[in-house]
Amino acid sequence: MKKQPSPPAPGSDSSLGEQPEWIETALAEHWQTRAWLEKLEPMPMNLGLKSLMWMLRVYVLFMITVVGINVAQMWH
Repeated sequence: MKKQPSPPAPGSDSSLGEQPEWIETALAEHWQTRAWLEKLEPMPMNLGLKSLMWMLRVYVLFMITVVGINVAQMWH
């Protein structure tokens, strides 16, 4: 991963944007963690989780229909 240069701190005399060592350490940890996270892939869903997701979708559509019917009955 390419390290991006940071802008110089306000009020500093350095035009190169030199940072204290603790900031460099924190940024190094940040870039290592970011590189590790970018390598992660989504976990595959098993059959039970896929079934649950589809049942919840059907339930939501059913409830939207029920609420729509109740609103329509209320207006008549």
